[in-house]
Amino acid sequence: MREWLKGIDRTNAVVAAGVWLLSLIVYLQTMAPTLTFWDCGEFIAVSYILGIPHPPGTPLYVLVGKLFTMNPLISEPSARINFLSVLSSSFTTLFAYLCGVRVIRYWIAEKQDILSRIILYGGAAAGALFFAWSKTHWNNSTEAEVYGLSMLMFMAAIWLAFRYFESGDQSTADKMMLAVVYIAYLGIGVHMTTFLILPILTLFFILKKDTPVRYWFIASTLIMVELYLIFALSSRKGEISFSLPIFVVFIIYLLYLMSIEKLNKLHLYISGAFLVASVPLGGAIISLVRSGSEAGGSTVLDIVGYAGFLALVGMGIWSLVTYMAQRGSRLAAPDSTLLVGAIFVAVAVAMALLSIIGVHGYGPFLFISVVLITGTALILWNYIRWPIFVAIVGSSMIILGIYPFIWGTLGAAIVILVLGFMFRMQGWRSALLILAVAIAGFSVHLFIPIRSAQHPYINENNPSQSLAQTIGFLERKQYGSESMIERMFKRRAEWENQFGTWRRMGFWGFFQEQYGINSRTFFIAFVLGVFGLWEAIRRRSELGLALTMLMIISSIGLVLYMNFADGQRQHPVTGDDYIEVRDRDYFFTPAYVLFGIAIGLGISALIHFVREALTKLSSPIRSVAPYGMLILLAMPTYALARNYFECDRSRNWIAHDYAKSLLSSADRDAAFFTYGDNDTFPLWCLQEAYGFRKDVKIVNLSLANTKWYIKQVQDYMKLDLGMTDSQIDAMRPYRTQDGRVFHLNNQVVDAIIDHNRDRVPVNFSITVANDGRKMDGVPADPYLTLTGLSWRLGSIGGGPRTSLEEALSFFFDTTRYQMRGLRDSSIFKDANQIRLPANYSNSMMMVADTLRRAQRHVDAIRLLEYGHRTLPYDEQLVNYLAGLYTDLGRVEDLKRLMEDPSIKDSRWMTVLLGRQYRENRRFMEAEATLNPLFLKDPSFRAVFEELTTLYSETENYTALKTTLDIWIQAHPGDTAMANIRRELDNFIADQKRSDPTK
Repeated sequence: MREWLKGIDRTNAVVAAGVWLLSLIVYLQTMAPTLTFWDCGEFIAVSYILGIPHPPGTPLYVLVGKLFTMNPLISEPSARINFLSVLSSSFTTLFAYLCGVRVIRYWIAEKQDILSRIILYGGAAAGALFFAWSKTHWNNSTEAEVYGLSMLMFMAAIWLAFRYFESGDQSTADKMMLAVVYIAYLGIGVHMTTFLILPILTLFFILKKDTPVRYWFIASTLIMVELYLIFALSSRKGEISFSLPIFVVFIIYLLYLMSIEKLNKLHLYISGAFLVASVPLGGAIISLVRSGSEAGGSTVLDIVGYAGFLALVGMGIWSLVTYMAQRGSRLAAPDSTLLVGAIFVAVAVAMALLSIIGVHGYGPFLFISVVLITGTALILWNYIRWPIFVAIVGSSMIILGIYPFIWGTLGAAIVILVLGFMFRMQGWRSALLILAVAIAGFSVHLFIPIRSAQHPYINENNPSQSLAQTIGFLERKQYGSESMIERMFKRRAEWENQFGTWRRMGFWGFFQEQYGINSRTFFIAFVLGVFGLWEAIRRRSELGLALTMLMIISSIGLVLYMNFADGQRQHPVTGDDYIEVRDRDYFFTPAYVLFGIAIGLGISALIHFVREALTKLSSPIRSVAPYGMLILLAMPTYALARNYFECDRSRNWIAHDYAKSLLSSADRDAAFFTYGDNDTFPLWCLQEAYGFRKDVKIVNLSLANTKWYIKQVQDYMKLDLGMTDSQIDAMRPYRTQDGRVFHLNNQVVDAIIDHNRDRVPVNFSITVANDGRKMDGVPADPYLTLTGLSWRLGSIGGGPRTSLEEALSFFFDTTRYQMRGLRDSSIFKDANQIRLPANYSNSMMMVADTLRRAQRHVDAIRLLEYGHRTLPYDEQLVNYLAGLYTDLGRVEDLKRLMEDPSIKDSRWMTVLLGRQYRENRRFMEAEATLNPLFLKDPSFRAVFEELTTLYSETENYTALKTTLDIWIQAHPGDTAMANIRRELDNFIADQKRSDPTK
């Protein structure tokens, strides 16, 4: 133990502890005190009851979450699960720091001076904190989400793989290898993104440790080519320039050249041919930047590119022929650089021809991939640990599905035994252990059918119904029968939108916002990150390539895999717009994590580069300049400062209060219809984690379009539907002869009403739109009564109506209706948190309108004033309140409302004030109020109409003419007003003829 402690770098340990503690403190300070919107409420609820969340189930998260529910130090139920993310993410920061140190040591390890140690530990710390305070990861780290725990496993596996690579003891190394594989498969039980590490990290295990660097580049090229194949084979014909794949291979070739001590002329010739062949792509990029839209290609540049392409082909053939001739002569060892150059050229040429031919689809991808993998395996034959390779490939079939995983693992075991006993290959025992730990890691998913069979209250998709149902659940088949792999080849959006800044799903739009730097200055951080990866590859290619390939798979690879929709490609039959329902930034969290580390590497490499460059200068400059550049290590504080407000959830109770208010508005023992995630998951959370209003039976109308859920409505909620399971299985959407459409959820609503109306109240949440509030295929509004934030279904028509006393009692009862922080501008609220509470103001306005029609203006005003004081600004509510002030002639109240600094548009209130002055015959004040607004905004029809009414009543025809002239000038197509203007001239002329004094 003492010897082990002596070997520890104490400075490194202290900095690591400091990085961990700092991130932990920041996360704790900004942690949500309660539940948040989207999936968080569901995850909290299922953690408390060991339920089954939406597919694919996250069983490990649920089990770990259950442990955290028992934390006696945190009293708030939701905060216990939030703390799981806080703790996980702080340790993720620690592992990120440790990985950064291992990479940076390769370019400054030989120096032991103070500056070198600052560069080493400071650069690693900066990278870790950059990602710790990146916006998406920080947000995920303060709420009950899966990404904190997922990223912990992700970074821990990378750190273990780096240690494996550097380990000299094969026995110890194999243990670390098994740990990485186990983490990868166990991590699927949290989120599939954890498994992204395996295709890259297994290169450390598959390739022997004495494998020459050039073969690492060949393996990395295979990964890049596979990604390009997905890109090319899912693109339309002619959509990709032939020079794009050439440029992709060119970049990898340049990185390969960086790893070679001495370059020869052949390298330079091939690089030149690559560069010339890439010219058309450069021209297209320049045109795109200048014009801001996609531009056509240049004929001249295309000719230059084709010339470079032909030269590249020629050099590849010459290199291969020369290499084969050298091998045949046996006089000397053949020059391996000839073979590597020929391979790079062959790959580039094949990829370019693929884009020209225009092949598409999943089938060609599989065929080409098999050929490429086979060819690469032949090239690397002598450096591959074949039993390990077989084990990794066999178990990785989990990507394709459960049955491929079973058969792949079984087949791999048979092959490994053959390799071990017949061919005496080393490592076969370790290979079998890989299969064993893969099965052991994935076995956490057995929790899903076992627990589902016990029928927990939240049991989404009921995966225990059958083996097929369980497998479909794990493979996310509820989202369609087509696998995600096959779906990649059917583009759901334009490339520029998926990779660009398109709302809700464009990768670059999310990426450039991560580190608190705006889109212009982000270029600096981006260059630092790219430089860091470049230097890592140059200094220690194996580690640098691993980080770079992980970064590419986590960004470009996920863009291709997730294939998010941009709303531009509508369904040919339904016309549905497939724009994503929310920001999808969280899927790219691994990319933000890795690039944050890369920025730290870049800062460290830049300071080191400057120090090395200044060694020949005078002593003062050489000493001072590198120390001055240490200010770059403080760059993460910029991300901390810029992202703090948006990521600080420490006082945000909006989701909790929203859920409590909705549940409090429901009748006792009611069947309570909701519609989406955000009016269901938070309610589940309050019921299961807090035990609040468990009498309410929440029926989600979106889920009610699925038969497994319909059965649960009857079996779990004890709401009689009058149907057997076989009858539910036979349900189909249908249309009646009179045109009424009955979806499954419409049939469920009718069944609940028909069979339960006399024994339980039936309520619709205010969040359910008109189209969802149906009975017998027609709107149920005539039978609905508003009681607060819910509609009560009655038996008497003539509605909709409002139960005024119930509604007023609800809104003014702070134990039932809560809205903490909604009006507090110091609490960040995203678009969703602003949009959902709009249901409060909508309900208040409906109640106020009923009060107004009942001549209870004072009560209506009191309610709307209360809403204006406590809710986010709502223009409709404010204007309605202004109208009530006008009805009662309360001019001073109206003026005070107009002076409220929160009012964003007071034009309508100005019109109302002017109208009030006019009706009180205070004509001069009316004109002074209305005329400036009209001159400022002559297109605002309301003020124009009020002003013309004023001038007509006061017979101020001169001013009336001027007002009409201004309007007509602003609206030359308004022929009606032009006619009125002419009639006014005739009227004035008649007046003068009859009375010349006028």
